[in-house]
Amino acid sequence: MELHENKGNPGELPSSRIVQAFGLRKCPKLVEQLAGEDLEVRVNVLAVLCEEFNNPYTIQGCAQAGVVRVLSSMVSDPDYVTRERSSKALALLAEDANGLAAILADDAVVEILNGVKDPSETVRRNIYDCIHHISRTRAGIEACVIAGVASSFAEGAKREVESLKPRILQSLHNMAASIDGLNQALNAGSVEICIALLNDETLGTETKSAAAKTLGFLCFDEEAKIAALEKQGVQALLKLCTEETLLEVKIQVSLALMAITSTDEGKRQLNDPAAIKNISNMLYLDNKTLRLNILKVISNMAVFPPIRPILLEDAPFIQFLKKMAIAGSSDAVLEKHAGLALAAVNWTP
Repeated sequence: MELHENKGNPGELPSSRIVQAFGLRKCPKLVEQLAGEDLEVRVNVLAVLCEEFNNPYTIQGCAQAGVVRVLSSMVSDPDYVTRERSSKALALLAEDANGLAAILADDAVVEILNGVKDPSETVRRNIYDCIHHISRTRAGIEACVIAGVASSFAEGAKREVESLKPRILQSLHNMAASIDGLNQALNAGSVEICIALLNDETLGTETKSAAAKTLGFLCFDEEAKIAALEKQGVQALLKLCTEETLLEVKIQVSLALMAITSTDEGKRQLNDPAAIKNISNMLYLDNKTLRLNILKVISNMAVFPPIRPILLEDAPFIQFLKKMAIAGSSDAVLEKHAGLALAAVNWTP
């Protein structure tokens, strides 16, 4: 009876199989393999990185080993799998503080931005996600401005498939937080683009909400207000102040109206009984953010003499406004702004 079995020597592992090192060599080895000439090894390393980049320690180690320079160069690689996985890895890097710092330190945004021209929707989505994460910090916004991201994204908001438009608009919103980013976005026609998206009846809730939010944020700038008024922005927003419009969109629409109606021309364009009724009806919806925005819109438009009688004729609305203004009846902030709105409506020369 045999007690032992004889087996042949194990064969060599395939050269494309990724066997990770341990300890301090783990991340440098991955980056070395990634930068090699073998395509199969490269795409396999990219698959490993997309999994490993859920670990902040791996991100830190790979960033120190120079992974950003290699990944950003692969965004324009002829091989589709390389572009898809490298763009995904960059999006994961940008979500992490150390990864983002490495992207900015290597001035990689310009090279990463090349990915928005990719024929693959998946690659473009990864690039938009990456730059959106970058644009959430002040340093990231500055890097995006230098790279011309706002101009590129404004064009993308017009031509991109709908599923990618919200992320683009969110990034434009972020970049407008800086003066340079705001100017770049305005020069690229972002106000007109947002209004066009609001008027496009084929677009869904997420895109409409993002367009209204971005327009509202842009319109805290006087130049943007003028552009919005010239391009019939008030009318585009008023079309979304109906019962059928979802709450998420109404909140962003109310923000944009609040910004635009601070001007005299904005108040004039709002002077329509049906539009005023639709706006005041939004006050009945039980959402603090929406109510606060609508109260500010009412305070703005009540300053325009022809609008006050229309508001005063709506007895249920005035009664509801009075109830909101009573101390202890609701949130203290809402009470304050309800009182200001009521005073504006009741003001007499």
